[in-house]
Amino acid sequence: MMWKVLPPFIIAVGVIGNALSLAAFTHRKYRRSSSTTLYLLTLAISDTVFLLNVPVRQWLRMVWNWDLRDTHGAVCKTSAFLAYFTFHFTVWLLVVLTMEQMLSVISPHLVRNKCTRSVAKFNIAAIFAAVFALTAHFLYGIPLKDAVVAKQLSLCEFINDDYKYFFQNV
Repeated sequence: MMWKVLPPFIIAVGVIGNALSLAAFTHRKYRRSSSTTLYLLTLAISDTVFLLNVPVRQWLRMVWNWDLRDTHGAVCKTSAFLAYFTFHFTVWLLVVLTMEQMLSVISPHLVRNKCTRSVAKFNIAAIFAAVFALTAHFLYGIPLKDAVVAKQLSLCEFINDDYKYFFQNV
């Protein structure tokens, strides 16, 4: 019963909340404000992509026994990539945002000069590039397999046992 009720509620509240955040942070009053606004705007986008990918897929699997990843090879790879990419990207955005907030408490004068929008753009781009490099292997290593070959519930699984070992242990 939890899988029928809870995920749609979480998805709806999350997407509506992120949409309101996007509307607020893109308003002309905040468009050119602090670096924190830029981090929160990027965080709202990343969270929305995560919510529309992972919980929706799991809900469809549990309620209707249908896996979105099994529809096409590109969907399989993209969904797996986005699940891990957005998860890691969001966490590292929160780390940088927390560090900036900590710095604003410890040294408020330094924040005004060091935590600018251009520094935030650079940090977001660096995090994006690093997380992309970390998770790009999903675009190669998770193909859609035939139903006869697949060993699990999903047809979207690791390309071979060596890759599975790499993913789980490396």
